Amino acid sequence: KHCALPTVAAVNGFAFGWGLELALSCDLRVAYEEATMCFPETSLGIFPGAMGTVLLPRIVGPSVAKDLILTSRRFTGSEALKLGVVNRTAFSPDATIATAIELAHQIAENAPLGVRGARTVIDQGLDLPF
Repeated sequence: KHCALPTVAAVNGFAFGWGLELALSCDLRVAYEEATMCFPETSLGIFPGAMGTVLLPRIVGPSVAKDLILTSRRFTGSEALKLGVVNRTAFSPDATIATAIELAHQIAENAPLGVRGARTVIDQGLDLPF
């Protein structure tokens, strides 16, 4: 959130706990269709303390966030796309990296001030009541 440039995460294997929370902290996320993600913390008697409980509801809404966090269930990259956890999926681990890089290139092709301004307003707008 505090990085000056847009960030893109690529999940091409397992992303559990803090690994998934790190991906959530990025502006955009790409996942391998068969990647496995999970918030296992509640099954261990704790909760996602590295911002998962704050970021996930903002990304997917409170109901989906509660489902994923309270059950500690594993979900695939394909399901993550359907739930809104990731923005895009790819058919292989290598394609995941290539897709993330292509997404970054698409952003970089736009005017830097426009990208920065839009990103700032989107992020700050999440904190405003309406």
